[in-house]
Amino acid sequence: MTKVFASSLDLFQLYLGDPKQAFQICLAVALAGRIDAERLRDAVARTAAEFPILSGRFVGGRELGYFLLSLGPNRAQVPVIVTDQTPDSVMTTLHPENDALLRITICRGKDSDTLIFSVAHLLTDFRGLMKIAEQIGDQYRMQKLFGENFSPKKIDRTLAMVFEKFSENELAKIFATEEERTRETFLYKKYFSVTPDANAILLRADAGPETLARMKIFAKNFGATIHDLLVAAYAEALRDHLCRSGTKIPKKIPLCSTVDLRRYISEEEETPAANYTIPYWSGVVCGENFSATVLSAVQLSKHLKENFIGIGAAKPFTTAKISPEDAEKFAGIPFLTNPGVVPENFLNFGDSVAVTDMEFCSVAEGGMPFSITVLTYRNVLHFCITAGDATAEIAERILLRMMEILESIETE
Repeated sequence: MTKVFASSLDLFQLYLGDPKQAFQICLAVALAGRIDAERLRDAVARTAAEFPILSGRFVGGRELGYFLLSLGPNRAQVPVIVTDQTPDSVMTTLHPENDALLRITICRGKDSDTLIFSVAHLLTDFRGLMKIAEQIGDQYRMQKLFGENFSPKKIDRTLAMVFEKFSENELAKIFATEEERTRETFLYKKYFSVTPDANAILLRADAGPETLARMKIFAKNFGATIHDLLVAAYAEALRDHLCRSGTKIPKKIPLCSTVDLRRYISEEEETPAANYTIPYWSGVVCGENFSATVLSAVQLSKHLKENFIGIGAAKPFTTAKISPEDAEKFAGIPFLTNPGVVPENFLNFGDSVAVTDMEFCSVAEGGMPFSITVLTYRNVLHFCITAGDATAEIAERILLRMMEILESIETE
């Protein structure tokens, strides 16, 4: 047996700084037909042979926990489960922290299957999960073989390679800028605190090709990105929620978004079995109209890029463990994560089980009504919020208001 200690980054990403909320991400893949469960198990086992940590377990406490791996012939397997449960039921079921880090569930429908890839954020982020799923698909389709002397890939799961790109003086300046920028944001997090429920449900909405086309034109006219528009719409939806609840509106709506630190390293340096996603905090000024709010989001994006987006927010992970002060900051701020555009054909199990649709969600214990995931697939923006029973109405109002704002965008 081999013990591999987890980094503070991994521990943070599992709990998002809140020990009461376990955190996992799910990729749901709808198929046109039936998938062969045994062949899929074989493909998963071959992928795990290349990255043994996929079949590991997380044990121990949250501060001093570690991955427990068995590299012998009797090593643990990544679970591949066949069920008649609905995909939503599978995606909203959290697994114990000492359970499998990765599991694949085949949801048998009447005529076709849906695959659910569920992973602890402790293990990897959405881009990493995509690459793992892609490799499993390749193994399934090609039925690749590994020889007896196959050697697992060496994995560096720390952020050392990212920080090495900057000098000590550069890092000091970046960290100082980050601290100054986020100070005001944390003043307003109290407006969005909720008590998690025992149950969680998924709330969804889609923005079709026509809406997305208008968003692209609008963004181009303002020198913005689609993500800037999403940030602006989300901020306005949150502001409207505060108005309805009779809350005195802050100067800035606090938002937590994410950045992929892969932008600072080469493809050869990264591994799918690691987490490079960092949350950063920002205050978005809501203007008199949506255009003014978009301009605020654009200025924010410019500031973040000029100050190396994500690097400053990663400061807590330069130390051995996260301080209680940092952990407190990480919880309770509205959260928007947008992995961007997923290539249409990135996942291929073969012609007999073609992929027909895909969605992404993040799930915390009891739901996170102020947290939204966005994914672009086949020219459609997919939105998803996981909420608890008591907060579903809040989440639904925020989601519907966000969609109203985006669908009302005019380009003339």
